[in-house]
Amino acid sequence: MNEGKKTFQELLIGIAVFAILFFIPGLFLKVDKLAYYLGLGLGTLVSVLLTFSMYSTIEKSLYMDEKSAVSYTKRNAIFRLMLIIVVLLVAVYINSINVITVILGVLCLKLSAYMQPLTHKLLSKK
Repeated sequence: MNEGKKTFQELLIGIAVFAILFFIPGLFLKVDKLAYYLGLGLGTLVSVLLTFSMYSTIEKSLYMDEKSAVSYTKRNAIFRLMLIIVVLLVAVYINSINVITVILGVLCLKLSAYMQPLTHKLLSKK
Protein backbone atom coordinates (compact mmCIF):
# COMPACT_ATOMS: atom_id res chain seq x y z
CA MET A 1 0.00 0.00 0.00
CA ASN A 2 1.40 3.41 -0.88
CA GLU A 3 2.22 5.96 1.81
CA GLY A 4 -0.51 8.38 0.72
CA LYS A 5 -3.24 5.78 1.06
CA LYS A 6 -1.85 4.63 4.40
CA THR A 7 -1.80 8.21 5.72
CA PHE A 8 -5.35 8.70 4.42
CA GLN A 9 -6.55 5.64 6.34
CA GLU A 10 -4.72 6.76 9.48
CA LEU A 11 -6.43 10.16 9.25
CA LEU A 12 -9.83 8.48 8.98
CA ILE A 13 -9.07 6.35 12.03
CA GLY A 14 -8.04 9.48 13.94
CA ILE A 15 -11.24 11.27 12.92
CA ALA A 16 -13.28 8.34 14.22
CA VAL A 17 -11.37 8.29 17.52
CA PHE A 18 -11.84 12.01 18.12
CA ALA A 19 -15.51 11.85 17.10
CA ILE A 20 -16.04 9.13 19.71
CA LEU A 21 -14.17 11.21 22.30
CA PHE A 22 -16.45 14.18 21.53
CA PHE A 23 -19.50 11.89 21.59
CA ILE A 24 -18.96 10.85 25.21
CA PRO A 25 -19.46 14.26 26.91
CA GLY A 26 -22.84 14.55 25.18
CA LEU A 27 -24.03 11.64 27.28
CA PHE A 28 -23.49 13.62 30.47
CA LEU A 29 -24.04 17.25 29.49
CA LYS A 30 -27.43 18.83 29.98
CA VAL A 31 -27.85 19.92 26.39
CA ASP A 32 -30.27 19.16 23.60
CA LYS A 33 -28.95 15.68 22.78
CA LEU A 34 -30.40 15.62 19.27
CA ALA A 35 -28.81 18.97 18.36
CA TYR A 36 -25.52 17.91 19.98
CA TYR A 37 -25.27 14.66 18.04
CA LEU A 38 -26.61 16.09 14.77
CA GLY A 39 -23.93 18.77 14.95
CA LEU A 40 -21.19 16.31 15.81
CA GLY A 41 -22.32 13.93 13.07
CA LEU A 42 -22.46 16.70 10.48
CA GLY A 43 -19.05 18.05 11.48
CA THR A 44 -17.52 14.58 11.42
CA LEU A 45 -19.05 13.90 8.01
CA VAL A 46 -17.51 17.13 6.75
CA SER A 47 -14.13 16.04 8.17
CA VAL A 48 -14.36 12.75 6.28
CA LEU A 49 -15.39 14.53 3.06
CA LEU A 50 -12.49 16.98 3.44
CA THR A 51 -10.09 14.08 3.93
CA PHE A 52 -11.37 12.33 0.79
CA SER A 53 -11.09 15.59 -1.13
CA MET A 54 -7.51 16.20 0.00
CA TYR A 55 -6.44 12.66 -0.81
CA SER A 56 -8.08 12.79 -4.23
CA THR A 57 -6.59 16.21 -4.96
CA ILE A 58 -3.08 15.10 -4.04
CA GLU A 59 -3.33 11.87 -6.04
CA LYS A 60 -4.60 13.64 -9.17
CA SER A 61 -2.17 16.55 -8.93
CA LEU A 62 0.81 14.18 -8.92
CA TYR A 63 0.13 13.38 -12.58
CA MET A 64 -0.20 17.01 -13.71
CA ASP A 65 2.40 19.49 -14.82
CA GLU A 66 3.44 21.99 -12.13
CA LYS A 67 1.28 24.91 -13.25
CA SER A 68 -1.85 22.77 -13.61
CA ALA A 69 -1.21 21.04 -10.28
CA VAL A 70 -0.87 24.35 -8.42
CA SER A 71 -4.05 25.68 -10.00
CA TYR A 72 -5.93 22.44 -9.31
CA THR A 73 -4.86 22.23 -5.66
CA LYS A 74 -5.72 25.89 -5.02
CA ARG A 75 -9.15 25.45 -6.58
CA ASN A 76 -9.84 22.38 -4.44
CA ALA A 77 -8.59 24.10 -1.29
CA ILE A 78 -11.05 26.94 -1.93
CA PHE A 79 -13.80 24.37 -2.48
CA ARG A 80 -13.03 22.73 0.87
CA LEU A 81 -13.04 26.09 2.65
CA MET A 82 -16.37 26.99 1.04
CA LEU A 83 -17.81 23.63 2.13
CA ILE A 84 -16.91 24.38 5.74
CA ILE A 85 -18.42 27.87 5.54
CA VAL A 86 -21.66 26.59 3.98
CA VAL A 87 -22.03 23.83 6.58
CA LEU A 88 -21.44 26.29 9.43
CA LEU A 89 -23.97 28.74 7.98
CA VAL A 90 -26.53 25.95 7.64
CA ALA A 91 -25.89 24.96 11.26
CA VAL A 92 -26.36 28.56 12.41
CA TYR A 93 -29.74 28.85 10.69
CA ILE A 94 -31.08 25.42 11.65
CA ASN A 95 -31.80 25.47 15.37
CA SER A 96 -31.84 21.68 15.66
CA ILE A 97 -28.08 21.54 14.95
CA ASN A 98 -25.54 22.56 17.58
CA VAL A 99 -22.96 24.83 15.91
CA ILE A 100 -20.31 24.17 18.56
CA THR A 101 -20.41 20.42 17.96
CA VAL A 102 -20.28 20.99 14.19
CA ILE A 103 -17.04 22.88 14.80
CA LEU A 104 -15.78 20.07 17.05
CA GLY A 105 -16.60 17.54 14.32
CA VAL A 106 -14.73 19.57 11.71
CA LEU A 107 -11.80 19.93 14.11
CA CYS A 108 -11.58 16.13 14.29
CA LEU A 109 -9.62 16.33 11.02
CA LYS A 110 -7.13 18.83 12.45
CA LEU A 111 -6.68 16.83 15.62
CA SER A 112 -6.33 13.64 13.61
CA ALA A 113 -3.63 15.27 11.47
CA TYR A 114 -1.67 16.27 14.58
CA MET A 115 -1.98 12.75 15.97
CA GLN A 116 -1.23 10.98 12.66
CA PRO A 117 2.44 10.27 13.49
CA LEU A 118 1.34 8.53 16.69
CA THR A 119 -1.44 6.68 14.85
CA HIS A 120 1.10 5.59 12.23
CA LYS A 121 3.49 4.37 14.92
CA LEU A 122 0.75 2.41 16.71
CA LEU A 123 -0.60 0.81 13.54
CA SER A 124 2.88 -0.04 12.21
CA LYS A 125 3.75 -2.14 15.26
CA LYS A 126 1.73 -5.10 13.93
